[in-house]
Amino acid sequence: MLAIAISYVFFKLFYSYVLQKEEFDEFLTILFQSISHKFGNWLSAQKINLILVKENQDIEAIECMQKSIDFMEKDLRQILQVVSTFQSGKYSIENIDVAKLITDIIKELTPLYFKNTKIHLQPIKINALKVEIKLMLFLLLENAFKYSQNKIFIRTGKFKKRYFFVSNDINDNISSGSGLGLFLVKKIVKKRNIYFRVKQKNGRFLALIVWT
Repeated sequence: MLAIAISYVFFKLFYSYVLQKEEFDEFLTILFQSISHKFGNWLSAQKINLILVKENQDIEAIECMQKSIDFMEKDLRQILQVVSTFQSGKYSIENIDVAKLITDIIKELTPLYFKNTKIHLQPIKINALKVEIKLMLFLLLENAFKYSQNKIFIRTGKFKKRYFFVSNDINDNISSGSGLGLFLVKKIVKKRNIYFRVKQKNGRFLALIVWT
């Protein structure tokens, strides 16, 4: 069962969009839609877990609930940290280890989604706002884990330019999402002049980011 954490996306949405005040109205609309959608999904998952616990004393359901609660508790702490940073105005460009960032995100997603994942991460570093890069990577990786049938391939490297690539097979039994994640990624890459392409080919979904 999938325990969907809403706060992780929430705090990143907040941080990304308040940096551009002219997009504040658009941000509020997306924010409320995202919270309603994610929170509804999360509650549905917990209701199913509770039914299993009551009827069968299902240990796996209990473990899923515990992981979901721990995940959300961690993200709530991150929200407070980001709000505090935003209020102070102290956010700056950092030298980011992309491979390490991806490894950390995968560790967060793996307990929620059990998929066959092949990972080839070569060290690459970029100068950027860490919260934006983590948001982009998280949304793309979460989509791959959530909507794949079973197989995911993740790669970073440098061939003239630094890149991040993820592909996954497609689970036809899961309905497609609202497109909010890709919308946000496109907003960030457009703002930062980063090359980004997505496509669906031969039953697989592909996403590529290239930094100059």
